[in-house]
Amino acid sequence: MKIAIPYGSGRIELDLPGDINIELVCSNKASSKRKKEIIQKALDNPIGSVPFEKWLTQNSDFLFIINDATRPTPTLKILKELGKRMDLEKARYIIATGAHKEPQNKEIKLIFGELYNEIKSNVIIHNARDYKSLANIGKTEKGTDVLINKEIIEAGAIITIGSVEPHYFAGFTGGRKSFVPGLAGYDTIEQNHKLALKNNALPLSLARNPVHLDLLDAFKRIPPIPIFSIQAVVRDEKDICSVFCGDIHESFLKASEYSRDIFIVSVKEKADIVITVAKPPLDKNLYQAHKAIEHGKFALKDGGILILVAACNDGIGPDNFYKLLSSSIDPEKIIKAAKEDYRLGYHKAARIAELSKKAEICAVSEIEDKILKGMFIKPFDSLREAVNRSMSKKGKGARIFIVTDGGNIIPKAGGKQHKTTYSDF
Repeated sequence: MKIAIPYGSGRIELDLPGDINIELVCSNKASSKRKKEIIQKALDNPIGSVPFEKWLTQNSDFLFIINDATRPTPTLKILKELGKRMDLEKARYIIATGAHKEPQNKEIKLIFGELYNEIKSNVIIHNARDYKSLANIGKTEKGTDVLINKEIIEAGAIITIGSVEPHYFAGFTGGRKSFVPGLAGYDTIEQNHKLALKNNALPLSLARNPVHLDLLDAFKRIPPIPIFSIQAVVRDEKDICSVFCGDIHESFLKASEYSRDIFIVSVKEKADIVITVAKPPLDKNLYQAHKAIEHGKFALKDGGILILVAACNDGIGPDNFYKLLSSSIDPEKIIKAAKEDYRLGYHKAARIAELSKKAEICAVSEIEDKILKGMFIKPFDSLREAVNRSMSKKGKGARIFIVTDGGNIIPKAGGKQHKTTYSDF
């Protein structure tokens, strides 16, 4: 049995015996070949809004909110379709980096493609730590100070382009997340993300999710500005499954509902060994690839072995995350420190520490072995080595899952799944 697994810019070929108890966990929904028509139809039939061309005539001074390169959003494809309906050179564009590193020129070119030369003088990069560029617009009921980029306040009208996938503590990406955390101040992001330590901060959950509810509350503090939302559901930036446009909340809701069919995959029972793959662009660093760990663990038995496959060519990620996770060999101390003196990134450290108490975590990556070993993660030079060692521990009959897109796919073993409804808003 030969299986090709995405790894960095290439693939890992995994050759396994034919009698092994292994199952691929992947989306089985058919891909559409009519990508342009999907975008066109969504623009012509928006939800809770007039058609896009009419909306354009009613507004001016357009600001686009664009995801950075850590998301699989098909920004260029959508912009090309919009370019048939409006003059893109007259608009401004702000890259919603959240607390991520400022994108390098090559990443910006990757986002905008051949359009970049036409619009580069109008591109703005959000900096969460540049407090001169932020406006304080209030405080949420949960106590989050809402600092937002002034470009939002000063825009005549906003077009936001996002993608909606499961998010391991905010329920789903997309929609309101383009504003907070996308264009928020560092303190705002930190205060909101502390809520990820709460029990109900889970993937696919909205109605009782404290992170999501706080994001909605923060969004309500933004002064009334015309917004046209474009929310794509994608398996990757080349594979657009559907697009929903119009009102930011209604389009997000519909995209969330649709993404359940794409990314929730039923399995009969949990596995002894789970191989969870962080596909590009989530494999840039361990901080981003951690999403694949969070989703993969839903398919793992207690006492099982989880193997992360992620190149992580940019290393670990934010220092706060690494410093806390490597500060002790006692997971309880890490969890306690995250709760008592929270810093952005601590929620991920706490979750890895928590998982280490009931499972073994391994990784196939480009990160130095000694670094991973200090973070409750056992490193391996090859996936075959990791699988052989895991099978020797669990036995020949061990049940193995390969979650082919661990950053997005949620393996579901029994039980009922909460359905997204308008009451979530």
